[in-house]
Amino acid sequence: MASVPTTTQSSNSNVRTGPSSPGLALIYGILMLVVGVIGVGAACVLTWTTAIFFGCLLVFGGIAAIARAVTHDTGGTRIGHVLLGLAYIVGGMIAILHPYVASIALTLWIAIALVVAGIFQMVVALRATGMPNRAWAGFSGLASFVLGAMIWYQWPASGIWAIGMFMAIELMVQGWAWIMGAMAMKAESAAMRTA
Repeated sequence: MASVPTTTQSSNSNVRTGPSSPGLALIYGILMLVVGVIGVGAACVLTWTTAIFFGCLLVFGGIAAIARAVTHDTGGTRIGHVLLGLAYIVGGMIAILHPYVASIALTLWIAIALVVAGIFQMVVALRATGMPNRAWAGFSGLASFVLGAMIWYQWPASGIWAIGMFMAIELMVQGWAWIMGAMAMKAESAAMRTA
């Protein structure tokens, strides 16, 4: 995830993270927003691409686990790390060769995680009587629960589009955040020039 451009006060100077000019931040935000909008229309392709990327990460992780086992481990830990590495590689290859099957499995996992996380958030909100923003925590839990339940109810069909839709929405939100950050940078620059 990209970070939104911000300015942090240090003892003597402003330290800026992200693009150094409002124009670059604006361009970056617009590009992310456009890619996100395209992603909404192509959620299935984005889901497929994400599953393949996830598979590649698993394969590289498996290779790293085996390399570590061969170079650093001794005895029983070596066998365990080699087996773990092989499991990662097999899982990664399945995701690469069968991205829709992988996305369906990942979607079920995400749906279950959202339902469980939502239940826990609601329980915490109900039990934490002195917690500020308790209602928002409860609402967040309810939203997670409902989203997870909806995805789970539509599963396995939701496995074809859900991950891509999540990625597209994330890109759009990040794009808007960058655009808003660029506007704030521009306003800050204008205020500094007039001061």
